Amino acid sequence: MKRYIVFFTAIPVAVIFVLAISIAGQQDDTAYLVHEQHTPEQCLRVIDEVATESPELLDAAWWGCGEGVHKSWAILEARNEREVLNKLPEIIHENVTIVEVGQFTAEQIRQWHE
Repeated sequence: MKRYIVFFTAIPVAVIFVLAISIAGQQDDTAYLVHEQHTPEQCLRVIDEVATESPELLDAAWWGCGEGVHKSWAILEARNEREVLNKLPEIIHENVTIVEVGQFTAEQIRQWHE
């Protein structure tokens, strides 16, 4: 009987430990705006490579191609810019801008300009 009590007591402790690690990992992530542009001629190849190599980017991105603006925008979370670049297919590395972004209050932004 004691074995069962120890086993069932350990389960919640293990779950809390895993959740703590997961939350801690998320705290290290930073938001990055990814802006990519390509030509109309490159469009289908870019889409195919993104769909194959980075399906999460395909789901996260907003595309202007339907309006003839061959650009995409997405916000991805990562620990650093290098990690963001590693999430992207190589075909867009030359034409991508990655910017660390965040949400701030008007007061915080005013302080930056004092």
